[in-house]
Amino acid sequence: MEMETGQDLMMLIGAYYIPKHNPSKPLGDDAYFFSHEAQVMGVADGVGGWARKGIDAGKYSRLLMRNAEDSVEDCRPHDVDPMRLLVESFMNTTEVEGSSTACIVSLAGDLLRAANLGDSGFMVIRGGKTFYKTEAQQHSFNYPYQIGWRHSTNIGSPEEAEDIVLGVEVGDVIVLGTDGLFDNVFEEDIEKIVGLCLEKNDPPEIMARKLAGTAVKNSLEDKTTPFEVAAYDAGVGHFGGKYDDVTVLVACVCDSIFGI
Repeated sequence: MEMETGQDLMMLIGAYYIPKHNPSKPLGDDAYFFSHEAQVMGVADGVGGWARKGIDAGKYSRLLMRNAEDSVEDCRPHDVDPMRLLVESFMNTTEVEGSSTACIVSLAGDLLRAANLGDSGFMVIRGGKTFYKTEAQQHSFNYPYQIGWRHSTNIGSPEEAEDIVLGVEVGDVIVLGTDGLFDNVFEEDIEKIVGLCLEKNDPPEIMARKLAGTAVKNSLEDKTTPFEVAAYDAGVGHFGGKYDDVTVLVACVCDSIFGI
């Protein structure tokens, strides 16, 4: 997908992952990658329902992200098309059973491009407020779109991912996460945490750590969360948060002259 880009910007990226405590799956179900050189980052969340069949879906999500990372190893920023990368990574992930949601974000010039499938996603914060936020793709409550092992039934296609293009500016903050973040932290609270971090000149990895820590804390407390609200809207009885693996990547957009 050829696109004209304007100002030459770049993302400074940091990440933090807190797996759900499970002795049988110490690595959890989430996976992520990022590349400053290729200006791309991604998350995947293995669908936990596979555990009922004795399958660790985290193996699928980790392989999916590893294949994505391998595919961009020699790419320049303007070369990365997230939708094409998601399809290619899916086609190369054939060795293990399981399924996963996925969201891949890249920056080319001042254009952010993304492919989002399922209930992982990202938001762009500009001037302290949300400028853009993805909508979860779900068949029904807590049943997200997903890609996975090709011999599985009821598994979707990477082409079902939402193909997103939007302009970004210097100072924008991109928060990319699995549903463990967005199920447990309201949009306005993410804005507040990012704002406080910016006031203290925290680097992206510290922002990611604080957001992930807040998500885990909220998931374990008896307090209203986005997951509880969504459950109520779906007619499902659930109170509090959703204890889950939490992966957060934060990218601060700056002029490339100040980058690495």
